[in-house]
Amino acid sequence: MFADACFHQTLGQRAGVFREGSAVLSRLYGYVPFEWIYSDLCFRADGHDQFFKPLRPSLLRYAQSLPVGWWRNPGARIRYLKEWSRVMTWSA
Repeated sequence: MFADACFHQTLGQRAGVFREGSAVLSRLYGYVPFEWIYSDLCFRADGHDQFFKPLRPSLLRYAQSLPVGWWRNPGARIRYLKEWSRVMTWSA
């Protein structure tokens, strides 16, 4: 019962989850991965929770993720750039 309540509350507050998750990743690992940044941008754009629907490739969100990832990963910009460039293998 408690787990169900927490699960629904978390899904209802996805914007906060992305914000807090990014802060934790950055603080603990010094890096916010592309998938996290891309998912956050997609959520902000359409408000849909990617938990239930898989992300669809979007060239616009992909392009937006470069400056956002660059800004969020000041100590790992080359790493992010490499990860970002590898992702462009989507078959859409």
